[in-house]
Amino acid sequence: MSYLMRVLGEAGRLKERRVVLRFPVLPSEFDGFRICLFSDLHLKKHAPLFDALRAYLKDNTFDLGCCAGDIQDRSGPKMETSLALARGLFDATRPRFGWYIVRGNNDRRRFLRRLVAGRPGVTVLDNRSVRLGRSSPPVYLAGVDDPHHLWHDLDAALADVPDDAFKILLAHSPEIVHDAARLGVRLVLCGHTHGGQIRLPGVGAMFTESRVSRKHSWGLSRKRGTLLFTTCGVGWTMIPLRLKCPPEVVSITLRRGDAPHVDSSVQSCAGRQGMI
Repeated sequence: MSYLMRVLGEAGRLKERRVVLRFPVLPSEFDGFRICLFSDLHLKKHAPLFDALRAYLKDNTFDLGCCAGDIQDRSGPKMETSLALARGLFDATRPRFGWYIVRGNNDRRRFLRRLVAGRPGVTVLDNRSVRLGRSSPPVYLAGVDDPHHLWHDLDAALADVPDDAFKILLAHSPEIVHDAARLGVRLVLCGHTHGGQIRLPGVGAMFTESRVSRKHSWGLSRKRGTLLFTTCGVGWTMIPLRLKCPPEVVSITLRRGDAPHVDSSVQSCAGRQGMI
């Protein structure tokens, strides 16, 4: 019984994961650039963990906000309720370069259009890119439609991006990593896998709903010269269980360094508990 309670409890405790990524080719103007990443809210009718995430965002400042999709859930509330919850989240903080969202396999296009309508600073990136700042070489953020259903078109998203640009890609699923490596993307940010949602000792992720290696299912991995960071997300799907991959919001700091590597730490969002 105590083991079951621990599994159930882990699904309701939001963690903050702090990651520092170092790149020798990062433009000096972006040294210290801070990104907020979250994914897979899977909004249900009652959302105290969502409230915990909103409180965290309200208490922190970022240069860039990234949501890797699956805000909606197949068994979630009516659209108006989901819209009200999501709008409250993106209104909680205003990153310097704004919020960017990509579509997940559970998100309806109409929902995303209504979510960003009339909200300056909140943008859906649908197989396109934007330039961040005016550094030289330039930094671009690209976003693609859901790679899990093969709706993505990374070639189109990067069509107007200079070859020498530092390219960051936001996508719902790590299944984009092969295309990203082929096209010289430096950093990919994604979700979708829930980290497996249940990870067994010695086995790892039970089920990732992904066509790529399990090594890409949670945390930092690499494909040739491309770094991939996969968050295990905030919500849950099918069953309200998590084991060894608690809900998380990720704070990523970019640093200019001699060699690409990662420093990482995890801490509880004190006093912020509940279950989506």
